[in-house]
Amino acid sequence: MAEERNERWVPVALAVLAVAYVVYRYRGSIDIDLSSLAKPARALGYFVAPLLAVLTQIWRRRKTKAAREGWEKGILQEGLVRRERGLRARLVNGKRGGSFPAEISLTRAALYIFDESARRDPMRFPLLRETLEDFGLFDVRVDPGGEGGQAWVRIRVTGPSSFGVEFLSAHGEHWWVDVRRAIGKSADLALLAPDIEYEEEA
Repeated sequence: MAEERNERWVPVALAVLAVAYVVYRYRGSIDIDLSSLAKPARALGYFVAPLLAVLTQIWRRRKTKAAREGWEKGILQEGLVRRERGLRARLVNGKRGGSFPAEISLTRAALYIFDESARRDPMRFPLLRETLEDFGLFDVRVDPGGEGGQAWVRIRVTGPSSFGVEFLSAHGEHWWVDVRRAIGKSADLALLAPDIEYEEEA
């Protein structure tokens, strides 16, 4: 909703809450008939939860934006190999949340996934895991059965647990070749076969 993205009214709402708190805290020294404030106070309670939700969303968006700006510098330093915007992506095999619009970048060091709706934190999966507790890229597969001539690019992530990242792209074979080369595996197009092992979401 446009009203949720408009942050100009947030300071006003915070000021109203501050005044309400002062009235409540110092009600004994303020000569006000509190019974007349009972109804507005009850009405105010209905606005507190949505206000906190909006404030949390704003804080999350700003945090995500700051993290993304920092990682954008890392992408340039690592050397950009491939980037595509406006993709429909999803997490599978133990990760939930449905599909989301994504920007995906592959560098010589990692795969970056940015949720363009800012609902999820940016994700970075290195090509080489430094410790067993780290997540990293394991393999990639491409299935041509996508929508509108697009292919599903299915990336396997391994670490403390394994899951998949899938996205639709018109350049599926190029992603397959670039990711395989980046992780040091054969990128011969003859290996583009449907029998590559990948766990489908139950």
